[in-house]
Amino acid sequence: MTQSVSKPSIDSRADLAEFIGDRSSEEIARGIIDLGIDDVLESAFDAIAARFVPERANGRTADVQWIIGSPFGTHPFVLRIREEGCKAETVEVEKPALTVRMDVADFMLFIAGRLDAITAFAGGRLRVRGDLTLAAGLERWFDYD
Repeated sequence: MTQSVSKPSIDSRADLAEFIGDRSSEEIARGIIDLGIDDVLESAFDAIAARFVPERANGRTADVQWIIGSPFGTHPFVLRIREEGCKAETVEVEKPALTVRMDVADFMLFIAGRLDAITAFAGGRLRVRGDLTLAAGLERWFDYD
């Protein structure tokens, strides 16, 4: 039985986890698509960028490309990490320091704290290309509740 879906709050991992509930990956993806995948992803990436803590990056800068897959194709976003802050943009860049690929349901589980990077990577649900040192430390540059 499919649960009804309303626009998720991406203000905290707890809010997002509550939205996800016990939905299957297929139900999560269908719900996000029904809500408007581009709008939901834009809100998610803006929330991620707002959680950047520049001091934790120790002056490091990078463009981190995210490619989120859905039944309708791919949705590119880049996190432009600079000393003064982080900005999310809906664009595919030519030479990112790191490229991360996930499908939309796994991405939502990941940002909700319900799927950790190691498990996702080991299971082929998160694919990375580029600076693996950056990939290993990136999550620590952001403040999650």
